[in-house]
Amino acid sequence: MSESRLVLVNKQSVCFKYRNYADKHSEKVMILSCSEFLRRYLQYVLPKGFMRIRHYGFLANACCKRKLELIKGQGPNLCKVKKKRQKRVTTSTLAL
Repeated sequence: MSESRLVLVNKQSVCFKYRNYADKHSEKVMILSCSEFLRRYLQYVLPKGFMRIRHYGFLANACCKRKLELIKGQGPNLCKVKKKRQKRVTTSTLAL
């Protein structure tokens, strides 16, 4: 959360701006107790040794656009599955 979203902070509560996407992306202000604000904020802090994976792979900012174009360029060929041919069973095969 950026500091620009904080509206008011005192000993009892924290007021901050958020965007309500269910209400036509309107900007609203939420007031929470300090303990509730910290509880919600700390849910996004990862334990020591963990890394956020959204910054890696083909969705990383450094190469996202280029790699997504490459993936989209594969088009329908990307998901084609080759079916195995089944051997026909005939009466002459069963006679062996």
